[in-house]
Amino acid sequence: MALLRDSLIALLAATGMVTVLSLALRAVFGGARELCSPVSLVLPVGEKTKDMERAVSMLQHFRRQYGGAARVVVLDCGMDEEQRRMARILQKEDPLLLVWQAQELLAEMKEQ
Repeated sequence: MALLRDSLIALLAATGMVTVLSLALRAVFGGARELCSPVSLVLPVGEKTKDMERAVSMLQHFRRQYGGAARVVVLDCGMDEEQRRMARILQKEDPLLLVWQAQELLAEMKEQ
């Protein structure tokens, strides 16, 4: 039993060391872009969308829960002026929150 426990501990330690080494090498040689998450949480918002601020808050909560690197994209699908104003306020508070038109989202998807 002790041999099994020691083997498991050695396996976990080796896996951890490989992960740390891999992250260090990416940071040094891979550039900052590779360390950023390619994940975007997209929230389509139109005139009929109710409580946009709450929906954005929920997406930000999901982002923090799963590592914090994902962008939150508020997709303008016919937002009214009040929604645009609120989106700009939220964008100032959160650097990973983007307000995009459909063309910007499509261009970003083509780049990936």
